[in-house]
Amino acid sequence: MNLEKIVTWQFRNLENVSTDVEPELNFIFGSNGQGKTNFLEAIAAAGNVRSFRQAGARKMVRHGKAAFRLEIFGKQRGLTVHLRQIVECTTTVKRHFEINGVAVPMDQYLLQFPVFALSSGDTALITGPPEHRRAFIDRMSFFLDSKHFEDLNRYRATLRQRNAALSEKRGSTEMELWEDALARAAAVIVERRCRIIEQWQTRLLSVYQLLKGEGFPDISAVYRMETDLDVFERETVAEFYRQRYYKQRVRDCRAGFTLDGPHRHDLALRAGEHPARDVLSAGQVKIVAAALWMSNLAEIEERRNEKIPVLIDDADAELDDRVFEKLIKSLGHTRQVIMTSAHNRGISDVIPTANWWSMVDGKIQRCELP
Repeated sequence: MNLEKIVTWQFRNLENVSTDVEPELNFIFGSNGQGKTNFLEAIAAAGNVRSFRQAGARKMVRHGKAAFRLEIFGKQRGLTVHLRQIVECTTTVKRHFEINGVAVPMDQYLLQFPVFALSSGDTALITGPPEHRRAFIDRMSFFLDSKHFEDLNRYRATLRQRNAALSEKRGSTEMELWEDALARAAAVIVERRCRIIEQWQTRLLSVYQLLKGEGFPDISAVYRMETDLDVFERETVAEFYRQRYYKQRVRDCRAGFTLDGPHRHDLALRAGEHPARDVLSAGQVKIVAAALWMSNLAEIEERRNEKIPVLIDDADAELDDRVFEKLIKSLGHTRQVIMTSAHNRGISDVIPTANWWSMVDGKIQRCELP
């Protein structure tokens, strides 16, 4: 699958234009603050709905405006696909999704034309709070099993209901109903996450071996949940949570919310015998983040049986020359890659056949290798 054109309207500082994008390698350079990252963000948000900067819709709309529109025209398995997304940022954020002119729900839109983005924010997978790693797991789970979107929404909705019942101190009969529903919803999420992480771990270690430098520690990734839950069969997990929610009801009532369940779980990343965040250098953190990202991409591409476009923000600043060259080679020469940098120094040695673009004041245009 390849992106052929991106249309932006009232998105950050970008001009309201359509931009044709070439297949294979595209390199965008320009000074800081000109809009390079905004351009990649527009592509990511158009395909994935969310920004790789962890920015909400209100931060993506141009200052002083109340809405933005993004459109993708792409080629997928020989067919042209057109995605259109309109986001209104008024009292509440409203989103409208279309595929080839037909309104669709978000989950169908998300499956159509995903893109992968590698940026400095990926280091939060190692150094940041658990919600970053849960989002990483859930995105992979969704693309490997699309029912995960609906199941996760069901779990979150039921969790809100139990939390409301706790805060309002409702009776035991109603609490048991919500706890049973929450336990069953939690079991679905836990079983799927564990299964997908188990099959993904081998690929993670393989990619890490490719990227790591001499003297780098071994790494591991394990799904961390309640310490006394060590069986992943769905009915067993559901029964565990039924009992857990009943036994901890008083505690949760005091807290005002549910303290156990997949919304509290984590992906435990270790370097040797220690938590990765405690012992890895800044450079090693970047390598592990890249390995997480690339192994996720490879797992999803294998399932979809197609190459997915890749975005790399500030490419040569995030990775040293050796790793950057390995990364580009591992992505291959038949995949569409769009990357940015504040300069072109040394880049042409690694990617001499790239299509070159310059970005000035939110305007992107083709240019020759400078």
